[in-house]
Amino acid sequence: MFCKWCGGNLNPSDHKCRRCGREVPALSDCGGFYDLVPNVVKSVEVQPVPIAPPKRKHDVKKTLYGLITLSVALVLSIAVLVLVIALGKTSESVSNAEVSISEEVNN
Repeated sequence: MFCKWCGGNLNPSDHKCRRCGREVPALSDCGGFYDLVPNVVKSVEVQPVPIAPPKRKHDVKKTLYGLITLSVALVLSIAVLVLVIALGKTSESVSNAEVSISEEVNN
């Protein structure tokens, strides 16, 4: 058995704790652990298990608008790239024309 105040070892015949000197209550059950925890819960309340919220459905309109926006951005990017390449070729042909004109003038 153990003292409920200091945890010292007790004999079943002891009326006072040899360690702290407090009076030991009469024990009728629990093998010497009677009244160690003063506020023992006698019954347990069963709490309902929360149900997980349903998964959100995909918003079709937002997905469609996102795809349209992405498509427009891709088309505009390709158009700008083609324009830059075309201007580069035009400037090369102008440079070549200038060179050929200056060669003819020099000849």
